[in-house]
Amino acid sequence: MSTLKYTSGDPKPAVIFSGGQEIVSLAILEELASYNVPLIVFALGRHSFLRGLQPVKGYCRLDWPPVSVETTLNQIITFLHNLGAAAQDRWPVYATEDTSLRFVIENRTRLDEFLCISNSSLLDSGGLDKAELFTYLNKNQEIANCIAPTAVLEHPEDFILARERIGADLVVKPALKPLSGDLNIEGGAKIFIPSPNESERDVLNTLRRAWPISTKWIAQKRLKYHPKGEPVWWGVRLESGDTIGATAVDYRFYPQNGGTAFWVGMEKIDGIEDAAVNILEAAGLTGIFEVEFLLDDDQAWKMIEINPRPWLQVALSARAGLPLVYYDYCDRLNLDLPTVRAAKQNTTWVNVERLFLSAFSKDYASRRKDLAGALRILRKADCVAVYDSPFHLVKIRYLSRMVRALFNKIF
Repeated sequence: MSTLKYTSGDPKPAVIFSGGQEIVSLAILEELASYNVPLIVFALGRHSFLRGLQPVKGYCRLDWPPVSVETTLNQIITFLHNLGAAAQDRWPVYATEDTSLRFVIENRTRLDEFLCISNSSLLDSGGLDKAELFTYLNKNQEIANCIAPTAVLEHPEDFILARERIGADLVVKPALKPLSGDLNIEGGAKIFIPSPNESERDVLNTLRRAWPISTKWIAQKRLKYHPKGEPVWWGVRLESGDTIGATAVDYRFYPQNGGTAFWVGMEKIDGIEDAAVNILEAAGLTGIFEVEFLLDDDQAWKMIEINPRPWLQVALSARAGLPLVYYDYCDRLNLDLPTVRAAKQNTTWVNVERLFLSAFSKDYASRRKDLAGALRILRKADCVAVYDSPFHLVKIRYLSRMVRALFNKIF
């Protein structure tokens, strides 16, 4: 499908690299389509459930991960050129996963001709590479006081030095995810948390097995959750240096340790917005970001991670009256932004599948209590990922995908 032939008088399209479960892709599409922005979709590895929707004016399926980076680049550039993209008229691009964002960043020189890519004047990775990010931030003493104590591991044995410097209770993460997206750590979690009592030999053996995932890793002091969960700042840092954003709380995760938040709410959390804004400014970052925080032993907020792209729950910000993706789109194209209003508090978002997987796993209480709680959470949610979409075809395709995944897991 490539029906769009762009002309200079039309609204500029936004380009989505759509992978994974496509919850993020759908949120971007729905938000931008509500402002009459046409969408170009590159589907990564399989047919996207966004294909054929009215806002999608161009659709191209890519083999993923790329068998040949050069072949994939040529396919992307040829497709964009055929749709009317031009070097003097670049289109904003949104990668929905770290893998596609890494591809875009690492091939910026080629893609910059047609795509408007968020930039950093100071970090080559735009904040995606955790080793680069924390190494840079730690050079600024004032900013270093706002981030979790973090050590970069260039070899598995560096973990021993990190444990001596930071302490025994650590969280270990790959600095940069592979293009395949395969994170075979602790049953699929994004991190692993060695027990403080675990022997160095056992930890090093685990780390050596996992090491091929990333050329560098980071080890962070394990910090505490807010009583309600993990606070985050969601926002856009504009080219002018101004920021638009709000705070939210990730209430629950699946898996509980190192997993993905499945229940999130807009809440005012004092103390993290200024820190988030200062960190983005210090790193020279512009674009749309999720900045995550936890508490240290002195009850001070410390940043643990930056997500430099639209995140899983990004639909919640728009539902709460803060269309951050559209603000970012306007800023990249130097368009006037719509009036900025405060986000509606106590608005909640739920991912149904992870909600019930968590309930059945008894992560938070007994199975009976967790199931009863899951039903209450779902009933009160303002935003239910995918299932409250106005596109009925999307819901059918997504449900079919979930059923097939469950069937394959059982049989």
